[in-house]
Amino acid sequence: MSAVVSRVVFFLLLPLAFSLAQGQEGRRLSVYTAQTGFSLPVQERGGTDYVGLLEVLEPMGPVSANQSGNVWKLQFRSLDGQFDEGKNRAQVGGKSIDLPSRFLIENGRGLVPLASIKTLVDAFTGARTEYHDSARRLFAGATPVRYSVQLQRATPSRLVLSFSAPVNPSVLTEKSGARLVFLRDPVIAASAQATALGDPTFNSVTFAEENGAARITVSASAPLSASLADSNRTVVLTPQATTAPPAQPHTQSAVPSTGTPQQHSFFVLIDPAHGGTEPGAALSDKLAEKDAVLLFARRIQADLAARGISARLLRDTDTTITASQRAMIINSSRAGLVLAIHATTAGTGLRIATSPLPSQSGSVALPWQTAQSGAIDDSVAVASALATELLKRDVPTLRVSASVPPANQVALPFVALELAASPKGGQEQFSASVQAQAISSAIAAAIHSQRPRLVSRAAASSVSTGGHSR
Repeated sequence: MSAVVSRVVFFLLLPLAFSLAQGQEGRRLSVYTAQTGFSLPVQERGGTDYVGLLEVLEPMGPVSANQSGNVWKLQFRSLDGQFDEGKNRAQVGGKSIDLPSRFLIENGRGLVPLASIKTLVDAFTGARTEYHDSARRLFAGATPVRYSVQLQRATPSRLVLSFSAPVNPSVLTEKSGARLVFLRDPVIAASAQATALGDPTFNSVTFAEENGAARITVSASAPLSASLADSNRTVVLTPQATTAPPAQPHTQSAVPSTGTPQQHSFFVLIDPAHGGTEPGAALSDKLAEKDAVLLFARRIQADLAARGISARLLRDTDTTITASQRAMIINSSRAGLVLAIHATTAGTGLRIATSPLPSQSGSVALPWQTAQSGAIDDSVAVASALATELLKRDVPTLRVSASVPPANQVALPFVALELAASPKGGQEQFSASVQAQAISSAIAAAIHSQRPRLVSRAAASSVSTGGHSR
């Protein structure tokens, strides 16, 4: 399959994996930092919106929390905070902060009124934040991403959206145009919210913010196809009927192939297992596996960012994604490494799994069910580095060969991790545990050590002409 076809497949699956879930996940707060962007659920209690404070601060730096009776204490970096259940006042770094509504404790989680989140983040981080209240978007140290619109009147016309930084939108194709949804990118409007285009194909471009996301709606006379260019700084929209590639009913490529070398930025794709209607294992009466692995994935993402390594989450919401959909999204992503995250109450430490498939290097076309054979050497190298770093930190580690879905169908370096979680406590106790912090730090260190090898492999793959048959 050509690189163009792969991009189309990727954009078609993104709405399935992310955008369609937006109507299921409820209301959310999105937070944008200099390192990452993430979203959290907003919960209503007694007519007031609340959000978990530890979850907001966790991707920004070392944080821990503990409860003693009605007192909930949180430490962010070296700053201490104290909150009393049912009270409208908190102490942060010895300073008193008034809350618009009372503080709540639920299953060990500290819930603060959403209206206070800017004030609290400012107090804990010392940084000035910007909060878009109606859209529930918090900019905490992130540089806003602006965009410009250019209409290229050709046959057919093309609409080019140029962004000031790389973006990763979900694209929803509609009968009359397309919608680009930015959940983790701090996209804001460059000027006026609506731009009239006056073209037979492209009518207008409208920007809006809603429910923790930015949305660019392109009104057109036909459905549109989208492709990324310029290292994800440009989105090109064209009429779908004239740009859609011919169908490939009997083949499915696991690796995009092209005869021309292309530049790709190295990043790690983290796949939190389960999600949506598939909760996974019940780690406790308060914590499902799908929620635990998403929290842990965000922690790994933050630790990788601290080492200068970009990481993206395959799902950043409570979304149902099948194994085959995961394989398609992964193989079209052009990631340098894929980490699948699982959790269990059995044993201790971390289990590291790679596919038992034999190595088969070179440009030979591989069957879909054995696509991992072409990447297994790099997968094993990463797994070995992970085990080494974990043992340095005295974390019990078990290396296994196992076909954890969708490992065998993935043509990129792929390692599955299963974290042994304590059956006690809820999300905050799990996420803030010393063991989780040590394991996440070890994972980031191991990937950093293997980055040259993975970057070299990605560069070699970009000029491969091999394919994979189904």
